[in-house]
Order: sequence, then structure tokens, then C-alpha cells
Amino acid sequence: MSDFKKYIPFIVLGDEKLIDQPMSKGGPVKFGINIDDWQRYGYDKNKDGLNNIEDLATITKEDAYSLYKKKYWDAIFADKIKNQSIANTLCDWYKDNPSAMTLCTKELLQLPYEDVVDEILIAFLNKQNPFQLFTAIQKARTTYENNIVAFNPHLKDQLKSKIDNIIRFKFSEPIPKKKPAK
Repeated sequence: MSDFKKYIPFIVLGDEKLIDQPMSKGGPVKFGINIDDWQRYGYDKNKDGLNNIEDLATITKEDAYSLYKKKYWDAIFADKIKNQSIANTLCDWYKDNPSAMTLCTKELLQLPYEDVVDEILIAFLNKQNPFQLFTAIQKARTTYENNIVAFNPHLKDQLKSKIDNIIRFKFSEPIPKKKPAK
């Protein structure tokens, strides 16, 4: 089964200092986590009875990783996905666009579409040839991003970074443990 600790190197955290730009729709942000997410998944770090910007300002990388685990990894039951590479790329896609990840993955597996990751989806994922599924997921992600730009040409300057993000995920199969010689 997959392990969140092996996904951590793929998490790209934003600035280590609090950024509060009034025009930003997400509000104040630190390590890529905005105030809304911190209030929903975080906690009152300074113990003043509030979960607010002062708490967000003091979060550490470990706090950010904890939030990523709760909000993204656990939301897709990634611990139950047999192949780490598949879990990593699906979690990353879910972080960027939960509905697209769910829709496209269910479409790949020819499952009825519901915008929910459930045990049925996980069971189907685990029944597939891991390499073929990983390759299909990466192709679906790339196609999805290209289609977004086709319909929104003003986003073309973001396409290269989106594709670069997708291809940084590589397939790897766990090496089977050797049985001790008798």
C-alpha cells in the first residue's frame, strides 16, 4: 500500500513567509496554504481561542504536510492504493483539481461518474496493471491541461509548468522482497 511519507518529496510548498495580497482570492497564504484551508484543516496554534491569520503565520513545513495529508491524501484514500506512483500522481492531480481527477480517472476505468472518490474507485484502481494505469493517468492529465488551454488561450503561458509538473512523476514498481534461501 502507498505511504504519505513517500509522497512528501513531491509536495511543492510555496513561500515560507506569510503573503497577504489583498487582490488574491485565496487570502493570506503560507507554504501554499491559504487562510480558508488553514481554518478548515488546521488548528489554533497560539492557543488564543481563534484559528486565524496569526496561526497561519506561524505554521511550519510539518504543519503544511499534515494539512496536505488530511485534505488531499486522505480524501482519496491514497493509503489504500497499492502502487505508490499511482497514489502520488492522483493525489497531485486531486490537489490541483479534485473534480477533474475524479471524472477522468473514473472515465479511464469506465466507471459511472460521481464526483466522489470511494472504495469502488480504489478497488478498480488496484485491479489494473499498474504501469498501464499510470501511463493512462499521465496521458489523461496532459490531455486535460491541453484542453483547458484550447478553450482558454489566455492560460497558454501556464501550460508548460502544468506539463512539467505532470512529467516529474515517474512510474516505479516496488522491488519484491526476496524470500530467504532455505
